[in-house]
Amino acid sequence: LDKTLIRRDPERVRRSAERRGIDAAFLDAVIDLDERLRAALTSVETLKAEKNALTGEIGKAADKAAAATALRPKIAALDAAIAQASQSIPELERSIDEHLD
Repeated sequence: LDKTLIRRDPERVRRSAERRGIDAAFLDAVIDLDERLRAALTSVETLKAEKNALTGEIGKAADKAAAATALRPKIAALDAAIAQASQSIPELERSIDEHLD
């Protein structure tokens, strides 16, 4: 099944599964997992945008070395947050694929 179709028209997928004699409960799990996946991806992208903004500030600073020293802890914290937020993405993708199979 196409994830886009499930997002766009879940009731159609539900009716189709029921017509085929398949319990459509899997669809609720897929929708929930997909929402969690999209939230995780959005979180990662937001954190990356913040990090890029900080590194951009370093590039624009008159004293790049001082700006880099001042912003390095914030950038490191963002790197850690990005890594932590990214950890759940592969598992969510695997779970969605398992439910769809």
